[in-house]
Amino acid sequence: MQKGTSGLLVIILIAFLISLPATIWVISKSLIKASNVKGAATVEEQFSKPGFSVNIVSKSLGGGWDLVEYVCRTLDECTSSATSGLRWASVGGGGGDDAAHKVVVVYSPDLADYSHIKLIVKSGWGDSLKPLKVVTIGDVPGVKQQSLTSDGITYDVVVFPLTNVKDNFYTAATFSE
Repeated sequence: MQKGTSGLLVIILIAFLISLPATIWVISKSLIKASNVKGAATVEEQFSKPGFSVNIVSKSLGGGWDLVEYVCRTLDECTSSATSGLRWASVGGGGGDDAAHKVVVVYSPDLADYSHIKLIVKSGWGDSLKPLKVVTIGDVPGVKQQSLTSDGITYDVVVFPLTNVKDNFYTAATFSE
């Protein structure tokens, strides 16, 4: 009788140990969602929020770039020079053979004090001082492309009213070399 009971206990223990990883995986999948992870979002979540995206294509060797956002209280402030306005944010990336990047910017209530935003894509640190050009204007209502100068360098910039990205998501522009 003792042998049969211990054999049954061993079989139950082995079955429990085998099923434990699968049980933990099922529970973790049902409790943890991507929206609970800070900074993580699915593609559908990103584009359902108001804001805009910028496409950047940099295929040259090195190919580093910096997207710089300037916010302004008036259109005149944004268009007075390439770096006029308040430098709001910047993000950088690198190039390569298939170096197409989509930068998503979600509208923030902190932008309510500003009327326009200006986007510039500069070559990254260590690369030549050659700024990237606007190759395609996006679908943001009121978007304008201009060439503006700062410190002797002429930049292609994109300017548009912030009120137009307050409630919807658009593509602002595509920059490339």
